[in-house]
Amino acid sequence: MEDIGVKKFVCVEYPGIVQNVDRMLKTLGGEKSISKRFGDSSKRLELRWRPEDLYSKPACGDRFRTTNLLMRVRRRRRRCHEGAEKDTVEYHTEILGVIDTTFRFNGQADIQFLPMQRNTQGDYESLTDKLYMPKKIVPRTWLDEKVPLFLPPILFSRIDTPCDYNYREQQAAIRNLLESKVSKSLIGVVRKRRAQYTQFIKFSDPTLPTKPMQALEEQFVKMSSEDDFIRLKKLFDERPVWSRNALLEISTLSSVKLKFYLPLIAYYFTAGPWRSMWTRFGYDPRNETEAKQYQLVDFRIKQGVQIGIESKRTALNYSMHNTVVKTRNQTPVIQKAMLGDASQTSNQTDTHESRESVYVFKPGIKPPYRQMFYQICDIHVPEVQELMTSNDGQENGICSEKDGWCVEDIQDRCRRILSKYVSEVNQPPGGDTANTTDPSVAYQPELSDKDEDEEEGDVDQADEDDDNEITTEMFDFV
Repeated sequence: MEDIGVKKFVCVEYPGIVQNVDRMLKTLGGEKSISKRFGDSSKRLELRWRPEDLYSKPACGDRFRTTNLLMRVRRRRRRCHEGAEKDTVEYHTEILGVIDTTFRFNGQADIQFLPMQRNTQGDYESLTDKLYMPKKIVPRTWLDEKVPLFLPPILFSRIDTPCDYNYREQQAAIRNLLESKVSKSLIGVVRKRRAQYTQFIKFSDPTLPTKPMQALEEQFVKMSSEDDFIRLKKLFDERPVWSRNALLEISTLSSVKLKFYLPLIAYYFTAGPWRSMWTRFGYDPRNETEAKQYQLVDFRIKQGVQIGIESKRTALNYSMHNTVVKTRNQTPVIQKAMLGDASQTSNQTDTHESRESVYVFKPGIKPPYRQMFYQICDIHVPEVQELMTSNDGQENGICSEKDGWCVEDIQDRCRRILSKYVSEVNQPPGGDTANTTDPSVAYQPELSDKDEDEEEGDVDQADEDDDNEITTEMFDFV
């Protein structure tokens, strides 16, 4: 459609009675700010009721596509002449242009946090003079004065658009969940958890399960003849303790199938040296010294170390209240299977090593993520294996919750060794060690079990591309 020279306007539906246009524009940041927000479609228009106050929480206006017309209507009234019954009124209309963009303030605007505090008399007093640097030149001693701690929250509400439920009764599923034994401290309960009958075991539990739950007997009989189930059970017969990542790679089963098979074969440790590991029913690693090879090593690379490995999660992905999250277009991807046998043959070794690195550590290969969970037997480093066997025959029947059957501080020692190998991979060609990452910097010491555990939420649909979900897939099996 050709442009016929029609003027285009932007409409702002101001949530207030405008008596002074200049003051109204000041609350919106001025014409320059409005123009800047209009030019960036990812930004929302901010309205600050107290524009001079830094702590004024803005109300955000959303952009809408509209097809409105801006019209000018003039009303002319002609007074009646002598003998006429009433005055005559004439209306003249003129179309000025098209309004294709409209900003509407549909969100909350009543949440404000004033910089004030109570004095000794119980009255409120303003902190503005103490928090703001005066415009005039002040002595250096002004910076040393004590200032009240005033830290308002960045976000008052995750969603600023209100919804009225009119005190309706809760849905049956939510009501049943709240009436159950689920902890009342849970936030964001939206539905009843799907029962997967997984048996979670703490390190301090005196007894361990020897068979699946009774509710799974019928399902066990039905699945025990399936080929995938038999293949998975054979893996546990060969090795009693596995990580979920290793099972996904070796068994080639999907996450959905593994989710239903594992509770029929193994139980899940939630703490101790075999935390996040799946252990075969009837096998107690706390009574077997050979189980030290299956213990977990939580290896992490600190954020400040630049080794070319992207973080799996970052705070930069979270959007602020004044931004708009846009869906990105999917980029077409050509699968390697479509490139012919030659491409498959040339990349077969690289693909295998890339997939294997999800649970195996080898010298010369970078970990795929900045936080990895390895079993000691899957760390192909001589120093780590020597450290594991250094106390063979000297365990004295003591299996600790922190170090298991291994020597003291096995986690910290393994992390230092792995950090050394990772820094060597990152070393530039030519042997220049000036810019080489210091292993002591890459190592993050003294991590407690609580700090190490990163709980995952309940996942309805398995993500095949997310290979590092060993961190507690326990919510998947609740």
